[in-house]
Amino acid sequence: MTALCEWRGWLESLAGWFDAHPLDLADVADQRVLWERAARNLILHVVDRTGCDSGWYGHCDQVLTWFLSRWGVAPDVAQEMVDHAIGGRFKSWTGPDTVLVEDVVERLALSLRPADGARSTGTAPDRLQRWLEVRRAVPWQEVPDGGTQRPAAGSRDGAVEDIRAFDGAVDPARANGLLTAVELVRADAARGALLDLELLRGWQQHVLDTPQPPPFRTLPVFAKRGRERYGIGPDTRDHLDACLAESASGGRPLPVPARAARAYLDVCFFHPFDDGNARSAFLTPVFVLAREGITLNGVALLRRITFQADNPQDALALTRRAGARLDIVGALLATASIAFLIFGLSQGQQYGFTNAPALASLAVAVLLGVGFTVVQKRATDPMVPLQVLADPARRAALADDMRRCPPRGGGPAIGRAPD
Repeated sequence: MTALCEWRGWLESLAGWFDAHPLDLADVADQRVLWERAARNLILHVVDRTGCDSGWYGHCDQVLTWFLSRWGVAPDVAQEMVDHAIGGRFKSWTGPDTVLVEDVVERLALSLRPADGARSTGTAPDRLQRWLEVRRAVPWQEVPDGGTQRPAAGSRDGAVEDIRAFDGAVDPARANGLLTAVELVRADAARGALLDLELLRGWQQHVLDTPQPPPFRTLPVFAKRGRERYGIGPDTRDHLDACLAESASGGRPLPVPARAARAYLDVCFFHPFDDGNARSAFLTPVFVLAREGITLNGVALLRRITFQADNPQDALALTRRAGARLDIVGALLATASIAFLIFGLSQGQQYGFTNAPALASLAVAVLLGVGFTVVQKRATDPMVPLQVLADPARRAALADDMRRCPPRGGGPAIGRAPD
């Protein structure tokens, strides 16, 4: 709880800093000195906040990108500018000297052009609309039910185990919120509740630990540094409710795995909240399956892999996996590898990556990861179908997610805002 409050306070202070330096990209030629001053203040603000510990420069990069985006620079352009200005010259455990800071802010200001805002939010393709097109085209009815039409209690509670192992290592408060939400999900499923936005909001209040259920978003949202846009219109909320209602088993129902997978992807791509959408999406199939008396043995595919809105094969791959049998060896290897990886990164952040426990833990994580890959290649029902990772962009995204670990004090990963 304390870590989440600290993170929220930090984000609010950054928002205050951004708004305290109002700038206009169209007048950048006349305001270049002001852009330099704002960037300088933000760098020093991050230095003071992080103490220049391990990987602090990653968060500095992120804050500067947020700032440029706030004042009209296209997010992908902003990222490129910041990367070029810093040029890999900020180092862990070392505060930047005045000369370096001045060079970075000067490079950044000089690289700005009024046209840098041209690739703005209105030009990015709407991935929500693309998902709705794919959703209509996927042959959901043809997916075999994997024997899950009958109520089936799993041999283990994969959702709870994953939260305790993964989220608990990242942030105990985050894990407790998710566990509370899972209890509510199961209670709602037991009473036969209909899946809709109000149900999601009730779960999300515990996920984010907010005083009230969070509202449905009111603006378009962006992913992949602004290259993907998820639009919004006057009927978006009603459309989401209509899609979620299709997860019920009335009429001519789809196989349970298809309904669970489709509802999961609906939440992913409608992106209903300003924060925590990945966790909201994760809870959705847990609810749909629990309503049918089914407990997931493993949730790695839901929580570790990014799916594409415009790829029908992603939807089918997820659907087929929803009813698969448990890959016990794969689950054990994956859990152990992630645990050693998180512990090793945590030790490295605190004591340096030449520290013996850090090196040993990371080495064990690599060996277990290799073993996991071998097992997945040979397994009849692998936890993670390797064809899902055939896309280089998805492999890079997964690696980026896995390399992030919490900053000092156990708060959210500083590489990105928590989701």
